Amino acid sequence: MSSPDAAPTALPLPRKRRRASTGAGLGRAAAPKPADAPTPISLVGLPGSGKSTVAQLLAQLLQRRWVDLDDRIELVSGRSIPELFAEGEDRFRTVETEVLRGVLAVPTGVVVATGGGIVTIGRNREVLTARSTVVWLDVPVEVLLDRLRADATERPLLDDDDPAAALAGLALVRRPLYEEVAAHRVDASGDPEQVANAVERLLAPPVASTP
Repeated sequence: MSSPDAAPTALPLPRKRRRASTGAGLGRAAAPKPADAPTPISLVGLPGSGKSTVAQLLAQLLQRRWVDLDDRIELVSGRSIPELFAEGEDRFRTVETEVLRGVLAVPTGVVVATGGGIVTIGRNREVLTARSTVVWLDVPVEVLLDRLRADATERPLLDDDDPAAALAGLALVRRPLYEEVAAHRVDASGDPEQVANAVERLLAPPVASTP
């Protein structure tokens, strides 16, 4: 387990070949990107990985706006996340997809904190990779458990008699999907400010060498 004081590190992702996206299957073509518009940044990761906190801090560093996708879903639907899940996970995922598409429809450079299960839907993975730079906040399950025990947020998919087993099951299914969409993978075990700084460094344009 990483020390809480240890600086977060960028973890290498396996090299993979991606198909060029044509917008097919996204419901509508991606909006044209102005030459000077920054690319949106989407943070993905398991529950408790710090996506909302890091998104807010990263947005401050980059002087951009940020969106918590779950908050936006509740605003758009007029219902809480647990209420939507009570109608069935499929219902929640349908609303989640529509809200994601709306948030990323215009390339305003927004920093988006996504829900932990957003990558389980293929259309969401297409939207994320076509319209944003995806950063995976990767945290060991045991660290996530410690965080979630100290967090009163209601998480429907972890409402289980054995949350450790439930979280391990989510990790088994979702980690390959995070790897599929992520342009960058960051060890997010440490302090959120350190993680945000690490992401900022990863996304900084390379400095041109002087001849």
